[in-house]
Amino acid sequence: MKKLVFMGVLVLGMQLSVCAQWVCQQVDLVPGWNAVCLTVAPSPSDCDSLLASYPAVESVWRWNKRFSPIDFDVDPSEPFRDEDAWLRWYPADHPYRSLRNLQTFQGGVAHLIRVASNAAPFTLVVTGTPLLPSADWFEFQINLMGMPVDADNPSTFNDYFADVPEIGVLPDVDLGEIYKVNAQAGGDQVMQPARTLIERGKAYWILCGDKTDYAGPVKATLSPNSNGVLDFGGDGVEGTLSFVNVLTNQAITLRVTLQDSAQPPSGETPDAGVVPLGYWGAEGTNAASWIQWTGALEETVGAGQVWSVPVCVWRSAIMTNAAGVYQCVLDIKESQGRVHFQIPVRAEVKAVE
Repeated sequence: MKKLVFMGVLVLGMQLSVCAQWVCQQVDLVPGWNAVCLTVAPSPSDCDSLLASYPAVESVWRWNKRFSPIDFDVDPSEPFRDEDAWLRWYPADHPYRSLRNLQTFQGGVAHLIRVASNAAPFTLVVTGTPLLPSADWFEFQINLMGMPVDADNPSTFNDYFADVPEIGVLPDVDLGEIYKVNAQAGGDQVMQPARTLIERGKAYWILCGDKTDYAGPVKATLSPNSNGVLDFGGDGVEGTLSFVNVLTNQAITLRVTLQDSAQPPSGETPDAGVVPLGYWGAEGTNAASWIQWTGALEETVGAGQVWSVPVCVWRSAIMTNAAGVYQCVLDIKESQGRVHFQIPVRAEVKAVE
């Protein structure tokens, strides 16, 4: 049987959240091997609990040698030559359960999921805290990476990497290597990157040249920042959102919408309601002031430019006897579908002194 061997590394950088503010992510799985990458930090995160309702999942694999090459073998009878280089999870009834050394499913990192060959396709539904896009590409290596594209309006590989010389997309030039992971754990090369749409939640083997941290055309920063959460705590009033257009030759248009949090998972802090947010701006001919955030904000950001949005919490709208934490998410989409992510937001009732 013909084999294709990749030498590379598996990694996708992330920013972890430890608070609430929840979204649900859905990933379609098919019999055989699936390469996935969650854009949320799941809760619960332990594999036993997360996958308890999915008996068709036979194993989960994650690379364990950050600075060592992967020997990725397409032969379905021997998909991984160095199994010790992978962290592995097996369910309680699996004969290899005793070899389990992977305990948690990590958001923002690519995993390989094996589904029973006799199972029907199904959708994995995960509730978690959204993660800011972040990627750590290893130079001159094959990387297993997920891209945070808009599921409803996804970008092609060409458009996504158009301003990233470190990542070649054309299969007939240097660095032009992108592969989909098929059900046998093999790599099917993407031969028409200009026509092939990226699937959100999926991971791909991609060859990287020089070092880069590209994770889409936008880098977001927030203040106050608690592990990737816009966290006002019990006393915070004002903050700032900043969106950097990392592209060097084109403007981008961003749309930011305030959305409800999904229902918190069992055992998490109850949801007291949507954070009463405001932003600093001007409506019509009025002077700039604090405006209640009810609709969407949209802005075209020039190449290399920054869009900063001052934000505030309307403390007067937070009930002092509220049970739980006020929480919501800010949903950010780029008009060409190259990035879609959420920023978790939380505010607590001010503690009585």
